Amino acid sequence: SASMGGSNAKTLSEASRAVERELERLRDTNEAMANALRRDDERASPSVGGGGEYRDARSHTLQRHREVLREYVEEHRRLQRDVEDELGREALLGGATARGDGGSDE
Repeated sequence: SASMGGSNAKTLSEASRAVERELERLRDTNEAMANALRRDDERASPSVGGGGEYRDARSHTLQRHREVLREYVEEHRRLQRDVEDELGREALLGGATARGDGGSDE
């Protein structure tokens, strides 16, 4: 059972790192979107009318992407805590079961 828990922990750790890499890619994408929006704003001529709705839509899209990223990060953290708690319980119960006495290992 201890090796099973270790194997589970390793698999979960690898999955967590993969999720973290994807979250970082999403952060990078959001930053690139923000930079593109700033560059477009800087290039826009103040004398040119219109375009406000287009910019508003892009700003809204960027804001929504940031919100989604924040939700993903929060959910990942919550799941990590839940998994760590469960692995801790498994280790405690597994240790008591492996010793057969349910008590300390002294």
